[in-house]
Formats: sequence, structure tokens, C-alpha cells
Amino acid sequence: MTDECPNCRSTDHTWCSQTPGPARTAMAAALGESREEVKSGPVVTFADPLAALGVQDWEIPDPYKAKPEGLYVTKLVKEGGVKVPVEVRFAYAPVFPTLVQVDPDGRQQVQVSWIDTTTGKPQVRRRVVDRSVFTSGRKLIAELGSYGLPVVDGDAKQLERWLLEILTANKGTVPSRYLARQLGWQPDGTFVTVPGKPHPVEPLFVEQQDIIAGFRARGTLAGWGKAITSLKAYPAALMPLYGAFAAPLLRFLGAPSSVLDLYGRSTRGKTTALRIAASVWGDPGEDSPIIGSWRTTMLGIEYRLHIGNGLPAILDDTRTAAEGLVDQVLYQVSQGRGKARGGGWANSLPWQTILLSTGEQSALSMCAHEGASARVMSIGEPPFGTGGADSARVADEVRAGIEANHGSAGPAFVERLQEADPAELKRRWADLVVPLRGESDISARRARNLAVLLLAAELAYEWDIVPFPAPEHARWIELFSAQVERDDRSRSAVEVAAGWVAANRQALWAPKMEDRTAPSGGWIGRLFYDGDTRTVGLLIEPLRRELKRCGVELDAVVHGWIEDGLIVRSEGRPPYSHSKKIDGTQARMVIFTPKAISIGSSSE
Repeated sequence: MTDECPNCRSTDHTWCSQTPGPARTAMAAALGESREEVKSGPVVTFADPLAALGVQDWEIPDPYKAKPEGLYVTKLVKEGGVKVPVEVRFAYAPVFPTLVQVDPDGRQQVQVSWIDTTTGKPQVRRRVVDRSVFTSGRKLIAELGSYGLPVVDGDAKQLERWLLEILTANKGTVPSRYLARQLGWQPDGTFVTVPGKPHPVEPLFVEQQDIIAGFRARGTLAGWGKAITSLKAYPAALMPLYGAFAAPLLRFLGAPSSVLDLYGRSTRGKTTALRIAASVWGDPGEDSPIIGSWRTTMLGIEYRLHIGNGLPAILDDTRTAAEGLVDQVLYQVSQGRGKARGGGWANSLPWQTILLSTGEQSALSMCAHEGASARVMSIGEPPFGTGGADSARVADEVRAGIEANHGSAGPAFVERLQEADPAELKRRWADLVVPLRGESDISARRARNLAVLLLAAELAYEWDIVPFPAPEHARWIELFSAQVERDDRSRSAVEVAAGWVAANRQALWAPKMEDRTAPSGGWIGRLFYDGDTRTVGLLIEPLRRELKRCGVELDAVVHGWIEDGLIVRSEGRPPYSHSKKIDGTQARMVIFTPKAISIGSSSE
């Protein structure tokens, strides 16, 4: 009988070299591996497979045994009419549950580890599976079989019982850890900036994995600060940067999610401004997954809003968005939750974020909800001004600097934020709202969101993260004042309609001109007479097209017209639509009051 090897405790040397005194490398020693040079090349073996798995001191419950060559269960088998104990192998190498992960909702994952000998070079394999897979032997074999799990389908039942017995027998010994499903703020108050710091992250949806990959660091914080120094002269380009810092503040202030919108002609630096904002937390490169496109679906945007709880969400170029999508998103962002869905789709995904967006036209011009103006902070000023070659040079220098140094500023900001007094932050926020209120109701409501950005700007400077102070309050008001005038979109849209009427008087039908031939482009509306006063009614669809041509959605302004007495309210639905005759044909139209469109008296 061959003597038992003192190294692997077997007679066939499954787990070690037969050659005594094998050479050991530092890595091999750390893994408990032995190496020897043979004609076939280096062969990796394990002196102790259980130690290699990290389970050498674990309790093995009866009737199981874990040996280097596999797992066994003792069964009673009849031999000569007598039941005798026999060891039956059900795995051809050790297989153990070595880690349990628990997410915020209590859902579990289990790391399964085993020794894989299929390549002739034994090595440790580790794979994480959902608990529902872990507790089903057949599912587990189906999922891990292609990775070399040393169990056949016929032993699936025995495998699942073994794994659960090991977990039960080694409570308190099997390591466990928290598993984050989002980046950003976690229920325990920690903040995950990149996967593994401080918790591993596995998103609920595979579509979110690529987005997470963009959150990584490169270079140094000092290098990043140096790269953005020249931005001090470009406040419009700074606003998305401050929005990136402001996102984690929302949790402390109890402020709602909001939108910061940069709009204007192309090639004016809007996308570069988004890349600067992205550099606060991760990769700002052209192909960075942090910067998404509006050319997607509502569900795709919800995935992006949800994956960073307290991180900015970034979308470029509203021009590429499907019709109606921008309207949906602007409304949904401030709700802090996605749509309710069934059928296994993402359902009511929560978020807390600041959406940073760009487009050639204001995002508000695409919105049919009147309350959007208070939730959206829009800037029409070119981020890098109109300095031509000088502006382009600054933008190029900043881009190069942030590509070499990024992903450090955000984590540094959060580290200081976690040490701050929430009550003091709220007090400062309330104080900053006052100088930003403006004179209109909408600007006063928006001031709360704008003050979050200003507070973030002040903190980032005070904490030596951004190398220059925030712009003066007057500059903030100036940047957003152009939008204040556009906030009264109902009156601005009336001016568009009045100009259209003035340029197309010949296309207005009147009862006193019944013999008049319709113009080649068709009627746009009609005149109404009330004594010496004339009013105008405009056909709904031609009016809608004309407003849209000028960047205004009819549905976004028509209710404001009613409230301001600019159009006549109807008794039906919708309340702005009147059925009147034009040239003998009944048609739906909006009837403006003389307060809105003055076209002179009937005697003129």
C-alpha cells in the first residue's frame, strides 16, 4: 500500500507535486500553492484546498466530509442484509458558500467558491448568485456549470442541502457584508462614490452597469483644481459644476430634485460644461457613460436618475429626444420617483438628483406643464462666452486637464459634508434664498433650487476643493434673469400670436366678407365683432404649429392665457376651445380678448 503523502494527505498526489521540496513563489505561498517544473510546463497545486478557500476552520456537520478530492455524504447501504455506512461523493472538489451579501431591502446574494481542476491547474473560483439560485441545486449548476462547478446535475439536491447545512452550521463565521444597489447615499448614512468604496455595488438592472463604470478616479484633486482655475472668468460654465456638487446636498436640506438646463446655439461649449460637471465624480471623456443622451426612452432616463442617489444625472442635447419626452422628464424629475409599472418592469424607481441638461432651445419650451418653470433653472448665456479663439483655447485646456484629473472632487466634498451640521446647512440655505427671489412668483419659487447650487459653490470653496470663490450674487441673478422674463411664457406666446396675426391679416375671415376667397395657405382664424370692438379667434392647429415654430408649446401657455384673461374661457373641454364657423364650416379655435391682441375697431 502506497504511503499517504504528508503534504496533501492522499495517495495519488491529487493536490500536490510528487517531487519533494517544490519551489514556491510569493504569490503561490499566499495561496497555499505549490509549483514544479515538468515537461508539460508549470503545474499549480494546492497544499490545502480548504485553506485556499478560506474555510479550513469551519465546522463540517454530520454526515458530511470535505476532502481535497471532493465532498462526501455518509449513507447507510445494505450489504449482506446489514446496513453499513458508506461515503458517497456528490462533488468532485470542495464547494463552499464563502460570503453573504445583503442589500437595503433585505435581498441576499451568496458567493459560492470551489476548487476548479478542469484545466489541470487547480484554482479557486468564486461566483456570486442570488439567494433564489443558491437554494436551488439545479439552478446553481445551470448558472455555474460553465465556470467549472464540480457537481453533476444528478447530485443537485445533495449540493443544495450541503450548502445550506454549511451556512447554518457556521453562523457568525461565514462573512457577510452590505450590498449597495445604487451609488451615492445609503440607508446607513454612508456614501458610495465608486463600487467598493465603501460598499460593493450591484445595480438592480443590467442597463445601469455601464453607467456605474464611469464613476472612477484618475490623477489628483490638486491637478483637477489647477485644470479648472480658468473657469473663474466663465460663470455660465460653472453652473453645471456647482450642480454636480449640489446633488448630495439635497438629502441634508430636504430639497427636491431639480433640473439645470443650458441652451443656445451649438459649438458654444454646452457639452464641455457637462463634461466639467462629470469630472467632479468620474470620467469626463467623450465616451464617458456618465454623460447620457436624450436619445433614449423614459425608462432609460429613469435608470440614470435612479442609479446615483445624491449624484448628478447628465443628459446632452434635447434636440435628439423623442417628441414629448423632455416634457415627461421635466415633470417627473421633481416628483423624485419614476412611473408605476407592472409586468416586471422598473416600478416607481426613487431618486434624489439634479439633472444637468443641454439643448439648442430651452427645455421649458418643450414642456406642457405650467409648473415646470419653478423646477427648471435655465441659462441661455454661452458657457464660454463669445470670445472666439480665446474661449476655444480655454475650453480645450480645461478638457485636457480634467481628462487627466477627475473623480476626486466629489468624494472630497462628501467627506466634508458628512462632518457638517445639517441644521447649519439649512440655515445658510434659507439665508441664500432671500437675495435670489426676484420679483415674480416663479423666480421666488425657483430661488430655493438656485440657492442649493449657491450653497454648494460656497462650501466647495470653503473646503478647498474649488480654487476660487463663487460668483457674486448679482452675477447669479444676471445669469438667470433672462429666463425670468421668459417665465411669463403666456404673455410671450401672445406676442408671437399677435405678430402672426399682424403678418397674416388677409388670412382672417370675417362675417362681413363672406364673398371673399380663402387665401392659398387657408384661413388661420376669424374676426369677431362686439359693437365697435373686434376680437380674433385663431384655429387651434395652425396656432399650435406657429407657436411650436417659435419654440413654444400651446399646451404650456394656454392655461396661463385663461388665468390672465387673455383668451375667452369656453364651457366645454378643453376650456380654451370654441366651436365657431369660418366660411360656412364649423371649426375649433382659441378666441383672444382685446387685452391680448388689439386689432382696432370695426370702423378702422
